[in-house]
Amino acid sequence: HARREKAGGAQAAHMSAPAAAQDLYAAWEAARARGLNNRAAAIEACVPEAQLIASGCGRGVTRLAGDFAALLAALPALGEIKSVVRNACAVQERTGRVETVHAGAGGETVVRGDTFVLTAALAAWSRAFALTEQGKYGVKRSLQWFTRAGVSAGKIFLTAGSDAARYEALVARHAAADQQAREAGIEPEASPAPSARAAAAGWLAGFLFEASRLRVQVEVTVANPAASQVTRKAFERVKRSTRGGWINVLDEGLDLHLHEAQIARVSVTPEGEGAALHWLDDDAQVALTTRGAAH
Repeated sequence: HARREKAGGAQAAHMSAPAAAQDLYAAWEAARARGLNNRAAAIEACVPEAQLIASGCGRGVTRLAGDFAALLAALPALGEIKSVVRNACAVQERTGRVETVHAGAGGETVVRGDTFVLTAALAAWSRAFALTEQGKYGVKRSLQWFTRAGVSAGKIFLTAGSDAARYEALVARHAAADQQAREAGIEPEASPAPSARAAAAGWLAGFLFEASRLRVQVEVTVANPAASQVTRKAFERVKRSTRGGWINVLDEGLDLHLHEAQIARVSVTPEGEGAALHWLDDDAQVALTTRGAAH
C-alpha cells in the first residue's frame, strides 16, 4: 500500500531496538522467496529499505563509499543499463545508455542517456550499495542509492547489454572499508499529513489507455526529493495489475508502475499551446507529471 511505503521510515523510528542483522536478513530472504521486492520486504519488516539492504553486506551486498558523483560519472562505461526512480505511487524503469554526466544548476548532477534524463540532488544522497541478487529471470546486479531516511533515491540495474566486468571493477574500486551487516545513522522522515481526497477514479487509466490507442509521444517525469527522471515514449502496452490498485505501462525498454488507487486528483499547468498534467496522490504529493512530447 502506498501510504505504508511512505510511512516506512517513520515506522522504524518506533521500534524498541534495531532488528538484529541476522534476523533481518532471514526475513529479507523469506520475503524474496514469496516474490516481494526489496521495498515491500522492508515495509513488511518495518525498517527503512537501506537498513534491510545493509543486512546483506558480505552476502551479495557491498556497501559503497562516499563519492557518488564519481560513481555516476562511471555510468557511460557500463553500456546499456536500466535506470529506476520511484516515489510511493509511481516507478519509472527506463533502459538506455548513459551518454553524458555533468554538474547542473543548484548542485545537481545530470545524467543524460539516449532515452532518459536523470537529475540527482546529491546533497540528499546519503548511502549506497551494490547488490547481486537471484531474481526471477536470473542474477540481478545493481547500484542503489538512498537518502538519510533510508529511502530509495535512485537505482541502476545491469542488463544483458551491460559490461559486467567494468561494473565489478567499479564496485571493487568504491567498496567501503566498513562492510558490517548493519546501517547506522538513519534519520526517519515524517509522513505528510493526509489531504482531502478528491474523486479521480479512472482518470489515470483513461489517460494511459487513450495515449496508447493514439500512439502519441508522452513525456513522463517521476520524482522524489532526491532525484527525478524524465523520458519520452509512445505507450504500447497498458495493463492493470492483479495486485490491488496498480496500473502499468509494460513496453520494451520502459516499465511504468502507477498506484492508480492512490492518485487523488490532477493539477493542470498551462505551457504554451499544451499543458502539463500533475497527478497527485492522496497526500497532495506529485506522483508523476505528463506532458505532450513537444514540450
